[in-house]
Amino acid sequence: MAEAHFGGASVRADRTWPEPSTAMDLVEFRFFRGTPGCHVRYVEPPVTDEVSGDPVEVQGAAFLQVSCHPVTSLIHGTDNVDRYRSPDTKNVTELAGTGYDGSTLTWTIGLRRRSPFGVAVIMDGGSPSGVSVGIVQ
Repeated sequence: MAEAHFGGASVRADRTWPEPSTAMDLVEFRFFRGTPGCHVRYVEPPVTDEVSGDPVEVQGAAFLQVSCHPVTSLIHGTDNVDRYRSPDTKNVTELAGTGYDGSTLTWTIGLRRRSPFGVAVIMDGGSPSGVSVGIVQ
């Protein structure tokens, strides 16, 4: 998946999967070489690119936006794409990159329906190494 580097650190949209034990779909963002600030919220359609304002088609009926700041450069992962679909999730339809303005990287999570969500910090060795967004299936 794609990575964004900021202030010597990076964030990567890492994976999406269903978690049967909690009846949640999980979307994980991993941090490397530092810790960003990330904000998660519902946005109303139409989904737009945070920089150009152009519409971005994202599959789904409801949309969670994940923004991480500050970001100083954008580097794509080995697959060089900014859109991911998981056939196994129950509520998440896709994850789409929806903006990078030189300081903020934004992803939008398309959902089949609006559901409660939570955000958990992933800890590794006593330091934050990512965030997991859990959406009720």
